[in-house]
Amino acid sequence: MSVEHKFVSKLPKVKKGVIIIHQATKDADFIVSDSREGWVRLTKKVLKSFFETGESFSYSTVCLRSKDEAIKGFGGTSSGPLPMIEFVNNVCGILRNREGKHIRPLDAADVMTSTGQMVVAGNVRRSAIIIIGDCWDKEFLKAKRWDLQTLPTHRARANYSIVCDDIEDLHKSY
Repeated sequence: MSVEHKFVSKLPKVKKGVIIIHQATKDADFIVSDSREGWVRLTKKVLKSFFETGESFSYSTVCLRSKDEAIKGFGGTSSGPLPMIEFVNNVCGILRNREGKHIRPLDAADVMTSTGQMVVAGNVRRSAIIIIGDCWDKEFLKAKRWDLQTLPTHRARANYSIVCDDIEDLHKSY
């Protein structure tokens, strides 16, 4: 996916005051179904709340199978609800930090790599992500510079590359 400024800058500003909470009950506003589609619907609802409606809501994972339970459809075992809960909390944190503002390309990348983190089970990666950014974006260029700072672990779930039509466009300090 591309997080080049020309694409990310077209997203609306992040709505203020959105609160999304997990409830382990059957009466939450949104019940996540035990399917890939259910996980996608929740992700879409979270993003729609922050970028379009500004509506807060609660969600429940009571229908999700338990950790290590067999997945009959395509094999393997379930991660359980915890990775999804952590994913939603992480995305909410990323977007709350930008309330009332546009997200940065690195924020968009962090949302996507959080998705990659969510679908890891038993330390087995179930996703392959490549993120493409601008060659002049210093934040993006340092996105995986583990030697410079403490970074979110979800960034390890992707490969970061840049678009650079001319080597002269590359940021001078790299």
